[in-house]
Amino acid sequence: MSPHLVSDRERALLDFRMSSERDIEGALSSIASVDVDIPGRPTYSGAMSLAAMLIFARANAKAAVIECGLGGENDATGFLGAPVCVLTFVEQEHTAQLGNDLAGIAIEKAGIAVRGATLVCGSLPPPCHVAVERLCSGRGVQLVAVNTLGMRPSSGCMRLAETATDLLLSRLSVKKGKLDLADLVVPGRNDLRHVGNSRILFDGAHTVASIASLSEALAERFAGKPTLIFGCTPPRDPMTLIEPLLAHVSRAYVVPMSGEMQRMPGVSVLSPEQAIELLQQAGDYVVTGSFHLVGQAMGSLGIRPFEDSAKSL
Repeated sequence: MSPHLVSDRERALLDFRMSSERDIEGALSSIASVDVDIPGRPTYSGAMSLAAMLIFARANAKAAVIECGLGGENDATGFLGAPVCVLTFVEQEHTAQLGNDLAGIAIEKAGIAVRGATLVCGSLPPPCHVAVERLCSGRGVQLVAVNTLGMRPSSGCMRLAETATDLLLSRLSVKKGKLDLADLVVPGRNDLRHVGNSRILFDGAHTVASIASLSEALAERFAGKPTLIFGCTPPRDPMTLIEPLLAHVSRAYVVPMSGEMQRMPGVSVLSPEQAIELLQQAGDYVVTGSFHLVGQAMGSLGIRPFEDSAKSL
């Protein structure tokens, strides 16, 4: 998982359980010892991605689910040549690196699929779908289009995950057993936790689409209106992203993640320390806007997101 929430051990999960510090340190040492003349310095994300691959290989994992980071084709995971790839949806994100053209972003994301692979794709705007079709045709990639139109991002991703799982099991000649993803909770995403006398919904939503989905889900998660604690990293604008949530919360606070922020009517500013103090008071809360903020809050409150979740598996 990238970014991790509380521990870098979350970046390589085996059977939904975190790797050990020894495994990660050993993998990073092995990578560092390779004598290859590569210009520039490796990124943290790139090094941790390679470490996760090595951990999976050493554990003789039969299959791995790998999340691409920025973009797709040029991401640190782009060399894998996975047999089954998934493109969930496309929106303007990381525009400094990917540009503002949605079709161009779609091509970059679909670029993870190599010749002979299968690309499972959700419903896209027509220009994006045409661009992805053209790329797949040119590369000899099988395109499996799944109708996710009108679905919430979480529901659409679930349908795509089920389709991709079926295709992968078929490629591996593995008979599908009972697979129920309906109750699967990804730590830090639509993740409701009880902390003392507080109920806290942690959600790393940080794009327009994911924030819109969260705003719809709040009424289902809480009988009343929770208190919002929001923070996002640059270049995202907290004042733009927070707007859809304000009608669904009783109070709203922003934790500046970098530099100063403009004042907004009905929104107060809290330091990270003040936010943690508030979360320890009885009440209903939603913490969102960034996985970094979600992770900081979980860690400060003593929540071990993956260790606690694994107990229910």
